[in-house]
Amino acid sequence: MGELLNRHRGVMPSWMPIYYDQPIEIVTGKGSRVTDGNGKSYLDFFAGVLINSLG
Repeated sequence: MGELLNRHRGVMPSWMPIYYDQPIEIVTGKGSRVTDGNGKSYLDFFAGVLINSLG
């Protein structure tokens, strides 16, 4: 997972904080579920943020 964290730091501004110890590599998503590189499924709470702001 060190490679993923290095990629994050390479493209995000240095002033932006990182709120996780280990990054999650999201490889697929469908509806409100996303799946990481290890096959673990998560409920996607971020998707609604943009929808709420756009109406």
